[in-house]
Amino acid sequence: MKLHRILAGLGLMASVVSCTSDSPLLVGEAESGLKANAQSSSPSLVSGYFIKPTHNADDGGRLSSGMCYANIVFGGVYLDKQKPYPTIFVSGTGGGQADLYLSKSDFGPRVAHCVGTTSQQRPLYSPLQKFTYPWEKDDQTIVVTTMEKDVYGFKFIRTSSGNVGFNRARYDVEANSFGTTWEWESTRQAGIQLPKQLLRTAVAYKSPTQAKLWFLCYGVTGVSFDDPDPSVSEYGSDGIWKGTIPYGTVYCADLNLTTLKAENVRKVVNNDKIIGFPTSITDFHGVDDQHDGCLVVNKFGAIKYVGSDGTVDYIYDTGGEVLTNNSLVKQICATGRFSNNFITSGEGQALYYEFSGKFMPSGGPIYLPPKPLMVENGDLFFDSMPNPTVVDWDGDGVQDLVVGNSPGNIVWCKNYGSDLNPSFGDYEYICGPDGKPLCFRAGYYEVQGPQEACWGYIGPNVFDWNGDGLYDIVFGFNDGCIKYMLNEGTATAPRMGEAQDMYVDGVQLYGVWRQRPALARVDGRTYLMMFDTEERLHLYERSGNSTLIDRGVIRLTDGSVITGYLDPSLIADDRNYGVNGRKKLELADWNGDGKLDLVIGSCRQGSVPNPFTGLPNYDARGLQVIWLENKGDNHNFVFRWPRRMMFRGKHYNLGAHENSACVCTLGDCSDGPNMLVGVECGKIVFYQHDDLTWENDGTIETNFSITTGIEHDYGLY
Repeated sequence: MKLHRILAGLGLMASVVSCTSDSPLLVGEAESGLKANAQSSSPSLVSGYFIKPTHNADDGGRLSSGMCYANIVFGGVYLDKQKPYPTIFVSGTGGGQADLYLSKSDFGPRVAHCVGTTSQQRPLYSPLQKFTYPWEKDDQTIVVTTMEKDVYGFKFIRTSSGNVGFNRARYDVEANSFGTTWEWESTRQAGIQLPKQLLRTAVAYKSPTQAKLWFLCYGVTGVSFDDPDPSVSEYGSDGIWKGTIPYGTVYCADLNLTTLKAENVRKVVNNDKIIGFPTSITDFHGVDDQHDGCLVVNKFGAIKYVGSDGTVDYIYDTGGEVLTNNSLVKQICATGRFSNNFITSGEGQALYYEFSGKFMPSGGPIYLPPKPLMVENGDLFFDSMPNPTVVDWDGDGVQDLVVGNSPGNIVWCKNYGSDLNPSFGDYEYICGPDGKPLCFRAGYYEVQGPQEACWGYIGPNVFDWNGDGLYDIVFGFNDGCIKYMLNEGTATAPRMGEAQDMYVDGVQLYGVWRQRPALARVDGRTYLMMFDTEERLHLYERSGNSTLIDRGVIRLTDGSVITGYLDPSLIADDRNYGVNGRKKLELADWNGDGKLDLVIGSCRQGSVPNPFTGLPNYDARGLQVIWLENKGDNHNFVFRWPRRMMFRGKHYNLGAHENSACVCTLGDCSDGPNMLVGVECGKIVFYQHDDLTWENDGTIETNFSITTGIEHDYGLY
């Protein structure tokens, strides 16, 4: 506990990210005999593994499909009609490419069967299992549905003539397989003609002789105003996006199940702007010979009902309010025939929506509150790109987890155990002064365009900012600003106030986007370290809640300025300004010499201390955590050349987007503080201090991933 007191005296806080898998993240077949964590008896913490929610362990963890940042439920069918929820088919996306699984020894879609409900009446599923399939592993356009008595996987394809046909494969339950070949159906001969660009499809069984086909098409496609000249902005001088926003429109057709030919292809609504930035479509079965139609979702969480009669409306909750999805949605799928229940999924949690059987006077269907899908023996999951901090959030003397994520929420997990042997429950939302869950998003003015308006990328650092003994939150997020929220509650019942700006010389403080500032209190002085607008590591000192004193840029022992950006020529070539920033900073005495070192959770493109020879270096194989040893003192920071973390002497792969490292005193800290690392897939990895070693050569060896012993290819970002 001595180390804990030292860290607390410095005001040291941390942050983390989260993910899910069927197997340990950093230990694969080559090291399957990994010893149990000898230092701690807690099943929550095993070095090199994701943290488990062991409080109410029978309730499992939230659904996640592997080392990927999006979890796509692309089918829900009732193989066992005695179960309360359907069997689901799941895939994933990660690393900036449409790849179902990034680990080469662990790829491909999965199936999970309902095993009942949790103590909170949430759907509970068996662990995800592989099945065989004929489609490409990176194909996310597959639709799984029941036709009469059989389950089929469908893939719709434009033919060389421009018409639309489809492949299908029947699912064999006993063999757990969709077969090895596709059946090319005769709809090709009928020729489904769609004048618009096809985005997503849905198939709905209606009767033994007929099914309905739904087609979500781009009605108006957005225009990118990218220009080779990096001085040209995609936004006009008025701050308005110069491209048009892509909108979706809906077509449908009747499928004759006897002839397998499409009939009566038609546009459902004479409007090309049914929904902006659409992502997916599914069927809505008629009720009392009315309300037949479809549901369309977009990446902002809006869900609209589009009736066959031309009605366009939202879906609603039981209180009559429009029901939106706060996760980052990429997929919507029906769950069984005629139920009108559905599942949404994407970069956030997968949610099950149950239809109430009622409609609003305007025609929109009414749904019950959604429930997250849970998996037996699952990991703690926080939605993509979590950023954790370890503090005693509820004042009971035991450290908890506080985590930010890409949807822009800040959540916390209560520790029902001890610091040495923690036992975490599922997360709960932290609320703002209005009593609603905290959610920070850039909105229309987003560096990568308004198509990412609902991505928050918040990096919170929980810290007693005003010195009153209560934990406040200081954070960076999507728009590059650094803000703080004071705790207006108590130590045992925190209540966050409004987010406030910080200023230096009267000018609002901001830097690069998606960063997490580092904080420390030394000898009564409070420091904030961050990357500034030129992506230079910069030190500021608190002088009042909203005012900072500029203490200048931070340098290496050779006198050079520490930067964290990408080779400028690469940005100029592809105009991808979003590759900069993203780093998560932590000040902590890692090596026990009494000086605060800098630990950085990195992003794949940006390299510290320069873009040409720094770490993790521009590379297609992922990223790691880097450590800069303090060779100055705790008021005059001078850092040694960065070194990257290795786990038991080997390099590893922690995704492509970014990770977030948090030095903490959970588990046995007799050899020094331990580390949590939040990963893009939404989970948090625990590392025992003595399992971590450091390299400083600036190169990446061929034994890069100890998960598989095989290098990963994450494709272009």
